[in-house]
Amino acid sequence: MKRLDLFLVRRLLGRIGIVALVVYTLIFVVEAVDLWRLQRLIDSLGTPLAMLALASGSARWLLKALPVVTVIGAIWGLIELQRSREILVAKAAGFSIWRILAAPVSAVALLGVVSSLGIDTLVTTINRDLNPTLGRGSSFLGGRGSEVWLSQSGGDQSYVLVGRSVGRERTVLSDVQVFLADDPTGARLVAQSAELGGGTWTLMGVTRMTPDAAPSPVPALQLPTTTTPGDLTVMMSSREDMTLLDLGRTLMSGIGDPATRAAVGTRFFRMITLPVLMVGTLLIAFAFTSGYRRVGDYGLMVFYGIILGFVVFVITEMAEQAGSAGVLAPAFAGWAPAAVAIVIGVTVLLFREDGRT
Repeated sequence: MKRLDLFLVRRLLGRIGIVALVVYTLIFVVEAVDLWRLQRLIDSLGTPLAMLALASGSARWLLKALPVVTVIGAIWGLIELQRSREILVAKAAGFSIWRILAAPVSAVALLGVVSSLGIDTLVTTINRDLNPTLGRGSSFLGGRGSEVWLSQSGGDQSYVLVGRSVGRERTVLSDVQVFLADDPTGARLVAQSAELGGGTWTLMGVTRMTPDAAPSPVPALQLPTTTTPGDLTVMMSSREDMTLLDLGRTLMSGIGDPATRAAVGTRFFRMITLPVLMVGTLLIAFAFTSGYRRVGDYGLMVFYGIILGFVVFVITEMAEQAGSAGVLAPAFAGWAPAAVAIVIGVTVLLFREDGRT
């Protein structure tokens, strides 16, 4: 049975790999056709790094399409197995479809885990360094280069905080200016640094600047804020530029902004459930192509399987958008598509096998 398991795994993963390569190539070509974006990357990074940025961006899109790639590749491999009657021989030898499924399901689940923890981490890290995406959040006003503008409030104070550069730990800003919205004198504060923690910004090396008076040094002071370290982490780098471990740490650190918390949580659960979703699409492929047929016409079954794979993909994207908008709970938005794929695959398999186990 081990030989059969290895044979099935090699055949199915090989076909899934070929489909993934074709899809990746198409995505890369489409990305490269955007000549304005390509020229911008070349001007800022140079040609080799620009190509690497396009490659990492294309890999990011491929990771999103992995469930569809899985179902198409698995259907291709299963049709070949059906035409050469390997699955029929395995069933005739006394192996049920569930035993035949065991090794491919384990292999695809492992592939999903590697994709979530390994490939996505590598791709996200490269993309974050070469072509980062701007952050989001109700307090984020924008920025240019390493500069960041934040709208802040706490207690009865409102102010805009501008940092010229961000520290590696993401909670420290350097070369800071603070524009006090409620100060009648139009004063602003200039500080060497500002550190976020405990619901306050702690400013060091502060100078108070007013239009009608000389600059005056001020002792280290604290300004209240509702922004948390988790909020600031997401503002500094988009959730798309965060690895699975980054997302988990950010959620554990606490995020005050509900919209930001929903977006980060939804992406976290989508990455967590990717292996389960891929297993579900594999079950769909088995359900529509593994049954015995006297003739070699699999066109209709292939069509149904691929359509269902795209339906699962669309449901996944819709759930992610709804979860990011706060319409659905992030955990539900992540797990529901995976559960739907599993239920569809198992239900159709049970129906086609007449309930036999």
